[in-house]
Amino acid sequence: MYFHSRDEMYPIARQLNYAREFIAPHIARVLIPSLPYEAFNSKECRVEPWNILALFESCRAFTFWPMPHTSNPDEAWLDSSALYRDNSFFIVGTTVKVDPEFNNVESPKFPLFVDCQLEYVGTSSKGISYSLFHQKRVRPYVVCEIQDVLVNTKTRKPVPYPDWWKEKYANFCKVKPAAPVLVSGRPKERCLVTNHVKVALRDTDTYNHTNWTSYVRFCYNALYENVFESRYSRPLTPLITGGLKHLSAAFKKESLARDILIVESWENQEAKDSVEFEVKKNDELCCQVTMGFFNMKDQDIKL
Repeated sequence: MYFHSRDEMYPIARQLNYAREFIAPHIARVLIPSLPYEAFNSKECRVEPWNILALFESCRAFTFWPMPHTSNPDEAWLDSSALYRDNSFFIVGTTVKVDPEFNNVESPKFPLFVDCQLEYVGTSSKGISYSLFHQKRVRPYVVCEIQDVLVNTKTRKPVPYPDWWKEKYANFCKVKPAAPVLVSGRPKERCLVTNHVKVALRDTDTYNHTNWTSYVRFCYNALYENVFESRYSRPLTPLITGGLKHLSAAFKKESLARDILIVESWENQEAKDSVEFEVKKNDELCCQVTMGFFNMKDQDIKL
């Protein structure tokens, strides 16, 4: 689980050159001038998976707090700043779907906007969808769904949303989306590929907890190393050169700066475009991740 606190989100969000619109009580739009230089890899000029998540994380921060340099500077979307007085949010799961055009170096990457929409409300949980658009495109480049749980800051246990909040927002939600599609059955140990990573300071939040986006980077880096060292049973280079297609993750336990984590991965035998991951601290499961990729070989055939 990933901990979102006031101390972490608000100061950074105030530094962003974003604009925002509150279109409806349950819908917000964030206008983004461009993606940062470091979001792109140097080889294919694609946005790295963890930087895709970081973009949506920044949109959460930018909408959840009053922003003095925006329109409606005293407002916070979904009354999040009121909820933050005694509580915090734990991100427990996310899914990402990527349009193939987003991986195309010729596709424009600025200006962009993200539509944020409250999708469902549970007792202490909620789900928000984030859709990334170029301003001249009708179809989104990326759709990300994030599920979180409201947690009391002192007890660190889930608490129900206040009645006033549910009365204000729950009626906008029609359906509850399915939970993230997670890893397939774990194979025998001999089929696992194991990597180790030490959590660095840059991988953490203000409390030295590992950031949720960092877990995805750990998995992605392990995948690249394993592919180029031919550690899987079949060559996966056509996948990783084709760009990210989908991602799902579930966050279970926290880890801290300087922890040594074990990243175990294996091929999904039922979905040939996917690779599965588990990240552990000692014997405790921190998170599960599934990544699927466009197959560059198949794209070449179709062309």
